[in-house]
Amino acid sequence: MLRLRSSVWAPTAVLFLCATLNYADRTATASVLPLFRKEFGMSDVALGAIASLFLWSYAAGSPFAGYLADRLPRRLAGGGQLNQLERSHGHHRIQ
Repeated sequence: MLRLRSSVWAPTAVLFLCATLNYADRTATASVLPLFRKEFGMSDVALGAIASLFLWSYAAGSPFAGYLADRLPRRLAGGGQLNQLERSHGHHRIQ
């Protein structure tokens, strides 16, 4: 039986955590849909359109982001991810 070293599991755990956060980010819009309904009086069709547009735009932009990340230096590609994370947390600050 193949025995994996324990040093293999730490990067695997980090990658699993990153993938989990990535998918959670894509579904975050679902948490604000009830607020949109209450604040703007939106119908189910309008809410579905907003959620669909976000997910489809995310899907359409992902190949371009991947292409750029493959061609840019790692420090620039990683910096863009940190910038995105910083901006996403900035929207959640209580004012």
